[in-house]
Amino acid sequence: MEITSDILAVTLTVGQMHDLIRTCIKEELQDIKPAKEEQAKYLTRVEACEKLHISLPTLTRYSKLGIITAKKVGNRILYIQTDIEKALSDIPTRKLRP
Repeated sequence: MEITSDILAVTLTVGQMHDLIRTCIKEELQDIKPAKEEQAKYLTRVEACEKLHISLPTLTRYSKLGIITAKKVGNRILYIQTDIEKALSDIPTRKLRP
């Protein structure tokens, strides 16, 4: 019968053990952290309308219904580009009859 052992005996000082633990934790946290998100790109109302191919009143209605989230910055209303893209994929399309 062959016995193999994966146990490694090492002598470390308290400082070395502290550094080893700190390094291991940093590596694990980097794996857990999501990749840095790109800076959010904001669109004006006109740009959002052009992207969605809708009118300004329709965009206002979608904002009130909660389909698209609007951010008010001072007197301006801005839309996050990813929200616009998400709305494009979430809005149901009508099937045309043949």
